[in-house]
Amino acid sequence: MNKQNLVTAMQTEGLSKTEAIRAVEGFMAAVTEGLAQDERVSLFGFGTFSLVDHRSRARRNPRTGEKVIVPARTTITFSSGKHLSDQVNRNDKE
Repeated sequence: MNKQNLVTAMQTEGLSKTEAIRAVEGFMAAVTEGLAQDERVSLFGFGTFSLVDHRSRARRNPRTGEKVIVPARTTITFSSGKHLSDQVNRNDKE
């Protein structure tokens, strides 16, 4: 499902296209802003977006064997909530 599919799905729930687009973009902006401020974004039953810091480390280039330093970086993780996990697992069994 991409952004347009999500907007279309929200329209079937009674929102106009403009309202659905505004809701999706608002959600994305709020999650982005929360993560940018080093906050966890938790949606009860759905899941939690959080940040993970990775330290810099040395690796080898597989082609040349040369040692390369991979810089430190922050990644975003998503942990699904119980309700979401239950829905996904229930659908797999049917």
